Amino acid sequence: MFDYYVTFRSVTFAQRAQQLLTGAHIPSSMMRAPKAMSSKGCGYALRIRASAAAHAAAVLQSGGVPYSAVYRLHPDGTAEAVML
Repeated sequence: MFDYYVTFRSVTFAQRAQQLLTGAHIPSSMMRAPKAMSSKGCGYALRIRASAAAHAAAVLQSGGVPYSAVYRLHPDGTAEAVML
């Protein structure tokens, strides 16, 4: 099973997103975005289980929290950009 990472340009957007997801009963963990997932060299990411990824994207879109991209992390450590 994959984990999904939703990236944000700032810690503020990541925190707002995490609050929305918590309110929707979607667990997530916040971290600095790995370099492979951050096109500008900095940013934050929320890690979300694969089973909740589509629901999480819908919650963030309806809540108006902008995110940069969504990535799927493979077991070998490579990141793949995906659309949800």
